[in-house]
Amino acid sequence: MIKRIRFAARRDNVAPDAFIDALCDALAKAARAGKNAQPVRTTLCVTLPDVEGCDARHDAITLEWFDGAAHLERFDRWREGDDGADYERRIDHLLSPSASALVVAEEHVMRGADWLDERWREGGPRFKHMAVALRAEDLTQAEFSDLWVSRAGQVRASGAATATVIPDVARGLAYAQNHPTARAHGDWPYDAVNEVWFDDLEALAARVQFFAETLGGQTEDDLVRENWFVVAREEVITA
Repeated sequence: MIKRIRFAARRDNVAPDAFIDALCDALAKAARAGKNAQPVRTTLCVTLPDVEGCDARHDAITLEWFDGAAHLERFDRWREGDDGADYERRIDHLLSPSASALVVAEEHVMRGADWLDERWREGGPRFKHMAVALRAEDLTQAEFSDLWVSRAGQVRASGAATATVIPDVARGLAYAQNHPTARAHGDWPYDAVNEVWFDDLEALAARVQFFAETLGGQTEDDLVRENWFVVAREEVITA
């Protein structure tokens, strides 16, 4: 699956509730795109800035799934045509350009595929712990992706000789890595986005505590040069 991940920061003149409502409306419109262009699935993650461990540089994160590059190309043609132009206009009027970002990535479900299948069928809200990162300076995107996959389920603190296995209490119900797709020129704004799902915030708090204790506010410096965590409430817009 390919995912179109938008990190959305609202303009100062847009009220928080109006921002989320308008994002939902825009995503619902895209879900009705014709000519087999509509996303397979769409979700909206509203960040929870008052929760410990949440970086609130973005107000929301939208995710749209596609079956492959050809499907995404159909969606892009719809966005650029008359029918889809309103979708882009609605979002542009909401977002702060300097504080928002877009990443197109290939999804790798590392754990919990069956749980995720049921989650998409059931819909409703769930909670997510997400990490966003920029790769270490000495790694190419391909090198970083390979190392990140090999590190799944582990954390290596700065200066540590070995990695620490993430305990069951902090692993969540499902885990996915999103690896940015290749671009003809330059890189996407972020090199890694991961997602870990929970049924409630109490369970998620155990993961927040584990990372705080293990990393001590530092990064996995052999892997990333900068990273931050996001706590969000995810709603399924279309499944």
